[in-house]
Amino acid sequence: MSALSMTTPCYLSLGFALFSLNFALKVVSLSIIFCAMKLFRLLMLAIVATLFIACGPTEDKPLPDNPTPEQPTPDDPEPKPEPVPEPEQVGNFFEIKDSYKADIATDSVYAYSDGDVTTYSICYGRCKTLAYIEDVANVRLSIEGYDVGEAFDIDFATSDKRFTISVLLYDKQYNTYEYKLSNDNRDGAEGRFTLKDGVISLKLSLGDLLLENYFKVEAFRSVNECTEIIPDTSEDIYAQLFTPASVVLDNRDASTYYIYVSSKEGITTVEGMADAEYIVAYPSEGWADKLLKSNFVAGSSYPTMTITLNGKLYAQSDCEGFNCQFKAYDADRGVIKLNSNLYYSEGGGVALYYDGAFTLIE
Repeated sequence: MSALSMTTPCYLSLGFALFSLNFALKVVSLSIIFCAMKLFRLLMLAIVATLFIACGPTEDKPLPDNPTPEQPTPDDPEPKPEPVPEPEQVGNFFEIKDSYKADIATDSVYAYSDGDVTTYSICYGRCKTLAYIEDVANVRLSIEGYDVGEAFDIDFATSDKRFTISVLLYDKQYNTYEYKLSNDNRDGAEGRFTLKDGVISLKLSLGDLLLENYFKVEAFRSVNECTEIIPDTSEDIYAQLFTPASVVLDNRDASTYYIYVSSKEGITTVEGMADAEYIVAYPSEGWADKLLKSNFVAGSSYPTMTITLNGKLYAQSDCEGFNCQFKAYDADRGVIKLNSNLYYSEGGGVALYYDGAFTLIE
């Protein structure tokens, strides 16, 4: 057998092997490509499914059948409060039917807040301080939900705002007429109270009373005041000396107790009261015998008592007299209503009122 015939089968076997290997590689390559494409398709399906879920239609929130300010539709803006009407320009008088009628003139208005309740006290006569408001004809309105000076309008017969109103009037013989009205007690009441841009309009019909009042408030008076009364030929002049802001009661001395009143806020020590505008010194027995019983300690009863005003000391012999009173005293809450008066020898004097926190030092 020739050499050629012996090598031919070898070449054939090698060629077949190479062909088989090439074919196998192509099959593997196609398998890899097929798998990759399948994985790609699965990945695309997952992405599309995710996007479909995320961007699918949302369920509409049901709207109320009858939208109200308390339950508006989601697309509605926040409900706006109704505008306060212009105060009605009424008269200035009061009338007790079949009995008495008189004109009235507003002298001043106190305004103060306690929590969410604001009180307006309209004085129809000269009032030294809030301690003496019962000495003059007045109307007091307390209403919830408004700050001092904020515009509002209430109808006494229909308003759902919580309010109380009290009226104190006098005739020429100083007979007293008192009326009270509130949400819980307003049968037969008519009228309204409007405050806007400093203008107050009041109209009230209640029982045998008809009251109308219209005026512009230049400035509201503060509850805490120290006022100097200056005599004048026509009418006394009221000048504000300072606004009391802190009170310290010093009961350390066995014989003499002290009341310090300062215009500075937050003073709680005697040292801090070194420049206090108003100082009352009185015998210690006046604490239990008079002050804690809401009675006056006065120079006429306690000759050693003194009052110092802006650095000037007044003894009983230096003036017409002076006094001091706790109109209210709550040791547990740490609040006091302090009333004090100094009367000049030449007439006039000083009236002080403070309603607030105090510090007791014993």
